[in-house]
Amino acid sequence: MKNKLSYLIFSIWAAVVLYYFNKNLPVNFSVITGYFSAFPAMFNLKGFIAYLLASAVDIFLAVFLLVVAYIIGRRIASPLKKELDTPGFFSVSAGAGFSVIAGFIFLLAAVGALYEVVVYTAFIILCVYALFELKRQPAGIRFQPKKYDLTEKILLAILFFTGLLNLFFALTPETFYDSLLYHLAVPQAYILNHAFTKLPYNLFAAFPQNGELLYLVGLILNGPITAKLINYLFGLLLTAGVYSFGKKYTGRTAGLLAALLFYTMPLAFANLVNTQVDGLLTFYIFLAFYMLVHACERGFTPVTLALSGLFAGFALGIKYSGIIFLPGLIVVFLYFLLRKKAQKKTFTALAVYFIFALIPIVPWLVKNYIFWGNPVYPYFTGNPEFARLLFDQAGSAISGINGLLLFPWTLTMSLPYASMNIGPAFLILLPFLFYRLIFKKKEKPFFSALIIAFTLALIFFLPVTRLVRFFLPGLLIFSLLISYTVIKYLKEAKDEYFRFSVVLVLAVIAINNIIWVSNINIRNIDPLSYASGKLTKEEYLSKARPSYPNPYFEALNYINKLEKMPGKVLFIGEARTYYCIKPSIAGSVYDKTPLSEYIAGSKATEGGLKQVLQNEDISYALVNFGELLRNKSKYGPDPALAFVRSREFTSAFSPVLGTTTCSIYRLNQE
Repeated sequence: MKNKLSYLIFSIWAAVVLYYFNKNLPVNFSVITGYFSAFPAMFNLKGFIAYLLASAVDIFLAVFLLVVAYIIGRRIASPLKKELDTPGFFSVSAGAGFSVIAGFIFLLAAVGALYEVVVYTAFIILCVYALFELKRQPAGIRFQPKKYDLTEKILLAILFFTGLLNLFFALTPETFYDSLLYHLAVPQAYILNHAFTKLPYNLFAAFPQNGELLYLVGLILNGPITAKLINYLFGLLLTAGVYSFGKKYTGRTAGLLAALLFYTMPLAFANLVNTQVDGLLTFYIFLAFYMLVHACERGFTPVTLALSGLFAGFALGIKYSGIIFLPGLIVVFLYFLLRKKAQKKTFTALAVYFIFALIPIVPWLVKNYIFWGNPVYPYFTGNPEFARLLFDQAGSAISGINGLLLFPWTLTMSLPYASMNIGPAFLILLPFLFYRLIFKKKEKPFFSALIIAFTLALIFFLPVTRLVRFFLPGLLIFSLLISYTVIKYLKEAKDEYFRFSVVLVLAVIAINNIIWVSNINIRNIDPLSYASGKLTKEEYLSKARPSYPNPYFEALNYINKLEKMPGKVLFIGEARTYYCIKPSIAGSVYDKTPLSEYIAGSKATEGGLKQVLQNEDISYALVNFGELLRNKSKYGPDPALAFVRSREFTSAFSPVLGTTTCSIYRLNQE
């Protein structure tokens, strides 16, 4: 065997990392095997058939929306048709198409025309147009498995299995806390009001929402599962785009490995089964990087630069944390300008880039200025409740030089990061990157671009936030770096035994990651109880799970079924307004709560609290005592908990319904 020393070092390092990783974050294979073995016992044929039919409708609508986005986008990306392979062109076209769809929804909401019939009509017209376009010019998507060697087929098989498992977890009603608080709740408020509406007690409504606008389309088409599948499909698009980039610059095997490293990473895996937006952010940051490198290598072509700018701006319009990755893109741009001695093109090229980057983000800044008088509200407001959010999310991820040096190990192993597990693969493969940086001097420009983008992203991430999911685009870039250095080393070593050992280790890690995150999803989502037909949607949403504490749906269902309900529902202790189809008002732990303001206002109002509530058109109150107690344990005493038990509250409201954690009250009428 060749390279005995390298093989020995790799084997020892891999064994050490795997040992400590499984010691700190053990995976229990019996959980998933026992869970799925219970399927026959809970199987209900009628419920299962209903699940299959509903899932088929959701999948069809989400896929057709993807096709529509692709048809729209391929006209925009048509100059790249001959320059990109099929997966790359499809990803870029779909990304461009989805940005157009989000822009269309923004326009409807801005002019007060956000009616379901308008969106349905537009969707039907676009579907007919897509069918004619596909007949006139087929998509041309081809897949030829005979071209792939055994290693590549193993990577593809694991990716395919992971995708199917992700789909299964995604086909459940949404229960993710942040989604019910704002990822879906805010778009639903826009749908109910047919326009953008100011939500004074939900500061998350002030953040840019390009991703939420796409989920809004899913909500209108068929509901939250369709919206979840949009996020799921973005994961597949991202995988295809990463493969395309790898095939173009690092080699096909390295591209597949990069896709596998990212897609089977627990953090990414878990992010793509609900309606979070970090996956969407990662997709558009990656497309911005891909198109930037492509444009620079093609002589700074304006169309490709414009696309890169558009994707970067759209990413910032998904989440402000995208700004962490913007400096890396700009420095990569300047690197290519200097390398190609094209300084004369600097002003024009940067102008094109930034003009198109501003298009998807400026409308959100204008919206905030109109609603709040501050384009970046809630930043720079001195809001004490917002300071609590910053405390939860902001802060350096490291402490001192030792913290920086140990960060790869700490990030992989430490329990505080367990909920955002990145898996052991990056740490095990890190020596390959060090070897390339230390001993190999000459590399192609794309390698330098990856190094620049990743390094600057890391520099801007480490002092800003402790939340690893905010660094998901950086981990994708790192996947490309690692995969390239691993495959490059193995090709140069020409040692099949070494190659087989690395592939085997990666396959074991991928399976370990899949089982680990599946166990988390089983506990948090419990998809079999829904898929088997054992539980109806109402029963499923009334059952507590770790990521769905103190369920409110049973109490809320009483409100939803009221035929005539004048006024609004006041949520107390509960911030998750999604699933409420009646007008409602609620405040999160990061906002001033409406009840506290009503109490303050009642002191100066004749008639007291009851009169204030009538003035605010409140007719019912939903009190989640479980959430009030949970928030008390996390953030300290909440005055609302004592107040809802006070005489003043009980004189204003009469109890109507009580569940395990929630109670419904009706405002007394005289």
